[in-house]
Amino acid sequence: VVGPDEIGLPQPLFHRLGVRTGDPVEILPARPPRSLDSVRAKIGGAALSQSDYDEIARDLAAHRWSDMEVAAFLIACASRNGGQYMIAVIQPSNGQTFYLNCDGADYEDPSWAPDGRHIVAARSSNYQSSLYLLDTVSDRPVALLSGGGGWYAPACSP
Repeated sequence: VVGPDEIGLPQPLFHRLGVRTGDPVEILPARPPRSLDSVRAKIGGAALSQSDYDEIARDLAAHRWSDMEVAAFLIACASRNGGQYMIAVIQPSNGQTFYLNCDGADYEDPSWAPDGRHIVAARSSNYQSSLYLLDTVSDRPVALLSGGGGWYAPACSP
């Protein structure tokens, strides 16, 4: 039971804030992260720079966005990035962003493999689609199904 002048926190947030039971806390409205300006620009059709994506990744890793802001960003990024669909991976530990195998083809519909290291994605080039296994460590793609098929929306399961 939470008494007057007390606040209850979920354990993960309690640990992330580094507070102990009984510590005084001050609650203030959060200022919007500056990276949300980049999201608004992306929604408006602007191309974002690598530094914009890096700032976004840092804010995501630091949990500075609401669920709605994350959803807006994902929807804005579901469009071509500079004329090409690419897959970006954000390292949660440090907020670093890197793109997987930007080889001139479009990579869409990513699905994480159960090992947490690989991604299966549809690769389209010259109106032909293939399924590829992308390695997030070595960045070496491996063709799983190729040719003139309509291979889209792969899904991985254990």
